[in-house]
Amino acid sequence: MAICDDREAQIGASHRAQMDALLSGTPEHTQAHRRYVETLRSYRNRDGGFWVTATDG
Repeated sequence: MAICDDREAQIGASHRAQMDALLSGTPEHTQAHRRYVETLRSYRNRDGGFWVTATDG
């Protein structure tokens, strides 16, 4: 049984505005994307964040 939720998308949406406002391919966008990814990582597998799991298939 798979359990799915959209907490990653909800959290991500709240931190995307700065990145989305910049022109893709620019150094500023690249830096904002890096911050976005690092921010999402800080929410991963923590209370108040979202849980990421995998299975051996």
